[in-house]
Amino acid sequence: SPKNAIRLLRAGETVIVFPGGAREGLKPSTERYELFWQDKYGFIKVAIASGVPIVPCFSAGIDHCYFIINNGYELGKKLFGTYMPLPIFMGLGAMPFPVKIKHYIGKPITHKLPRQAYRDEKVVKKLHAAVLKAEEDLKQVVAELDEVTKREFVRTFDAVDKQFRDTFVRLFGGGSARL
Repeated sequence: SPKNAIRLLRAGETVIVFPGGAREGLKPSTERYELFWQDKYGFIKVAIASGVPIVPCFSAGIDHCYFIINNGYELGKKLFGTYMPLPIFMGLGAMPFPVKIKHYIGKPITHKLPRQAYRDEKVVKKLHAAVLKAEEDLKQVVAELDEVTKREFVRTFDAVDKQFRDTFVRLFGGGSARL
């Protein structure tokens, strides 16, 4: 709860918050890497009331652990009239697909706001916008890093392949080989 989070943070503990909650974690695969934070302000209020920074994080690959066919919340509402999630997902049985997950941690978003500023809607929305921007910036950096990594891999692979071809010709007195 926000009250417990504030208590822990004021005591010097670390708190991890997933603003999108279960809705974001159980979204259909057609919505991969979409955030559902647009109307989530509680984590912002907790950070202000506790006087702590917000550290944006991004996990690349997490949305590929399972293939989720439906919006589980819509199915739960249709079947039971409640907001209970009933996602239909595919993995390796109950186990997730074997995917590499990379975790990226962004720069802390600091603020010098007085703790009572969590009551001011304008202040909360301004910090919220900064967090959303930082998360998008982090996703962009991750995409750029992935592109640089791919190019470097290809460059390195091509150099190793050339060395392999040259070595093959020297060892066997001709012919050709490729990696």
